Amino acid sequence: MSAQTAQQSPPAKHYTFGPREAGGLILGQSGGQLLLIAAILGMFLTILTPGLALAARVIVIAIMALLLAFGWMPVYLGLPPIHWTRLFVSARLQRWTGQITYRGGLFRMRNDEWEVPAARLPGLLGATRWLELATGPSSPPIGLWHDHREHTYTAVLILEGSSFHLLETEEQERRESAYGRMLAALCDSARHLKRLQILERTVPDTGDTLHRDYTSRASHLVRPDDAHPPQAAIDSYEAVIAAAGPVGQRHETYVAVCLDAKSAARDIARAGGGDRGAAAVVDREIRRLSADLVSAGVRVHGYAPPRQLAYILRTAFDPAVTPLVDQRGGAVSDVPGGSPGLASGVDPRQAGPAHAKSLWSAYRTDSGWHRGFWVAEWPRKAAPSAFLTPLLLFCRYRRAISITFEPRSVRLSARRLDKKADRNEGEEGLRRWLRLRRKKRSAVTKTHLDRREEALLNGEGMLSVRAFVVVTATDPDELDAAEHDVMSLAQQSQLELQPMYNAHDQAFAVAAVPMARSL
Repeated sequence: MSAQTAQQSPPAKHYTFGPREAGGLILGQSGGQLLLIAAILGMFLTILTPGLALAARVIVIAIMALLLAFGWMPVYLGLPPIHWTRLFVSARLQRWTGQITYRGGLFRMRNDEWEVPAARLPGLLGATRWLELATGPSSPPIGLWHDHREHTYTAVLILEGSSFHLLETEEQERRESAYGRMLAALCDSARHLKRLQILERTVPDTGDTLHRDYTSRASHLVRPDDAHPPQAAIDSYEAVIAAAGPVGQRHETYVAVCLDAKSAARDIARAGGGDRGAAAVVDREIRRLSADLVSAGVRVHGYAPPRQLAYILRTAFDPAVTPLVDQRGGAVSDVPGGSPGLASGVDPRQAGPAHAKSLWSAYRTDSGWHRGFWVAEWPRKAAPSAFLTPLLLFCRYRRAISITFEPRSVRLSARRLDKKADRNEGEEGLRRWLRLRRKKRSAVTKTHLDRREEALLNGEGMLSVRAFVVVTATDPDELDAAEHDVMSLAQQSQLELQPMYNAHDQAFAVAAVPMARSL
């Protein structure tokens, strides 16, 4: 064997995630559990009272046992009844007050309105206002979401990925470094970014998009006067397209950029003030982000136009309309091959659902059943950059994966990091005082906090990262099958998912649509 063939490519980079932050106030115990401890100690002192009748002692001991089981006995997903009681009471209150049901469209019209208003949405999305503004004198209008509660403006970019696994190791590392620089630049206080959301979803492909792409690129159709391939090759290719189209899935990727209007008030005023000034500032941030994405090897197709944004929302709320909407192509700017009549996309006034209902284990909207999960644990050991590949590529059902980044300044990051370090050291001291065993997790947490503090000393900011997964089906049985598939693929991706019981509507708002919302 020659020396050239014996050489091996350098090993791929691996990345380490910090441990999940332990909840609770003291020693991992929540406020309710601490109250239970105080009550149990009080009952124990009552038992020691002289002269107490034997029957009373037995009753007190039985109550103590019930409180212990209520506060610490795992009943489902390793959680005690005290955890599920809060969710159950919340669900009953929502049902009694009628907050679990939403009626949109015609039912949201006021008596003084003559047409359906634009995009009145349920739940967390209800505080948003739809805007269509041009960023320049000759540029087409873009769709913006203005949240009057958070005072934010959100725009969406359409992206297209590439075959990362087929690239050489050097090119993969170059793109990873460029992606890391893009995330690090989000913490720049001069950018005034509130949140950045990366959304990737799968949609059943009816074959219409594939057929349009073929008709717009095939040389014998685009340039009929030029020489074209043999007819047998054309027939064979068209047969493959006809067979593969209806059974495939297409992947759609979007990036939602959320601008903090409060911190960017000065820049908005310089750009003209109001909604138009905010649109100009958003356009500036979008252009800078687009350049960073291109350097990371991502294809950027530009802004999502208003009808495209409405299409994303409409097909998320009502999956059954996807084949019908995909056929639209009546506008002059549409890719040839669509049905004449309505233009591609959806009218923004029709973006919201006609009916939505939040249930304990699902979220029901029009023709869709949705179930949300949050990533409770990232990979516990060093993982390659493509550790999400099984979840991204191999899911057989309709699903959406959303990763939200919230940049924090160096000063705020240092304050929160000091608070976490003090809490970790305080719990270690309390364990030594109580002569309890020191947990290995505490040592790992300390190492992780030290690494983050070193990064802060080098001037790097911090990003709060949250990830959510939403599966969508047409009936409850298919929804259960989709959940099983996603949970299995998440394990292959070294992720631990937790269902968001009684909050699937909120999971849908933050994960199924690119509006950069946060819980």
